[in-house]
Amino acid sequence: VLVEVPNVLVTRVGLEVKTTADLIALAKAKPGALNYGSTGVGGTPHLTSEAFNFRAGVKIVHVPYKGTVEILNDLFGERIDIGFLNLLDVVAHVEAGKLKALAVTSAERSAAFPDVPTMVESGYKDYVVYAWYGMCAPAGTPQPVLEKLHADTLRVMNSADVKQRLNELVIDVATQSREEYSAF
Repeated sequence: VLVEVPNVLVTRVGLEVKTTADLIALAKAKPGALNYGSTGVGGTPHLTSEAFNFRAGVKIVHVPYKGTVEILNDLFGERIDIGFLNLLDVVAHVEAGKLKALAVTSAERSAAFPDVPTMVESGYKDYVVYAWYGMCAPAGTPQPVLEKLHADTLRVMNSADVKQRLNELVIDVATQSREEYSAF
């Protein structure tokens, strides 16, 4: 793993909730009336949302989309209610007041949203979800090549300019050894 990016539980602006607890109360009062957008069956936003349904004991209906842009457009247009979307996709829209952020799925609060609680703080123990990005090489790549690729990657990831740029994008550097990555 090279970097990790959490999801953010966001709602359309007109949804009358301010917290995750408010959302759960509304979903329980109106079973099946709320919906969420995801980038398709089996993706991180879909699985994160279904985990939320299960843990909160609610039924928020899945609406699959082909991509995040369509989800955002329907959240802005108030055609869907919520989404667990990648932080990078929503940070500017939350800051602009086009979406409301209720919780982040990171282990700690995000620097992008220091006033937004984590799902753990919202009462969901071990509810930590990241989109992660790493590097792989083809099977059978010689060990010396793998070692050089790993060393060069760590050098780049730990360089001041890359760290600064990733920090500006609110992306957490999470480099691992080759053995840790394989185990992960």
